[in-house]
Amino acid sequence: MNNFKHNKDFGQHFLIDEEIINLIVLSAGDLSNKTVIEIGPGNFAITKPLLQKAKKVIAIEIDKRLEPNLISLKNQHTNFDYIMGDALHLDANALEGDNKVLISNLPYNVGTQIYLNYLMQAKNFEYFLLMFQLEVAKRITANTDDSHFGRLSLISDLLAKREFLFEVLPSSFNPPPKVKSAVIKISPFANPRINVDIKNLEKITNMAFNGRRKTIKNSLEELNLNFAELDINPKKRPQELSLEEFCRIANYLP
Repeated sequence: MNNFKHNKDFGQHFLIDEEIINLIVLSAGDLSNKTVIEIGPGNFAITKPLLQKAKKVIAIEIDKRLEPNLISLKNQHTNFDYIMGDALHLDANALEGDNKVLISNLPYNVGTQIYLNYLMQAKNFEYFLLMFQLEVAKRITANTDDSHFGRLSLISDLLAKREFLFEVLPSSFNPPPKVKSAVIKISPFANPRINVDIKNLEKITNMAFNGRRKTIKNSLEELNLNFAELDINPKKRPQELSLEEFCRIANYLP
């Protein structure tokens, strides 16, 4: 791996910091009866210690140059397997294994989309332990009135318990990214916290947060909402509304 050229198209930043690696594995808790899905195993910095703790680890890798390393690791560990493919287009529900968890240093360029795909479609995962760019991690875990609060926060809050665990410096990676990273834990609920039309919720949150500085009345003007009937202050800005208020608007729409 010494002469390996990292592919920017795949958002490759390999973790090399032993302290951070240990923190991630420690944060995963007891894995003795769990199947770990890891997206983008890279240099196996997280994979190898996970193999010591997990019932099974299944890695998903898009970079074909890394397949010889994956074959070698599979030959060394009976509890390891891998899939060559794009995690964005794999059916997460079809992945084998019981008591599945997702533990990954996600590729920066597609990490948010992979996360949303798993959160909204994968119904049989106990939790996700994921590394993102710091700003993305803050957006996922933000609450109302936080400057990072937005659509990603709302959808995540609706569907899961969110925990911001710790920050990670650029020097913890090879090559070092230009920004800090962070590790978060997402524990999906069996059902959404609020019964809501998710397509309507996505529609209004897109509209609202495209005009963050506007009042909610102005940003959603074309919907002709009756804010008095909804019991929502029309002078509030989008980041000041709660999840419950956004859900009331979504359920108000036809």
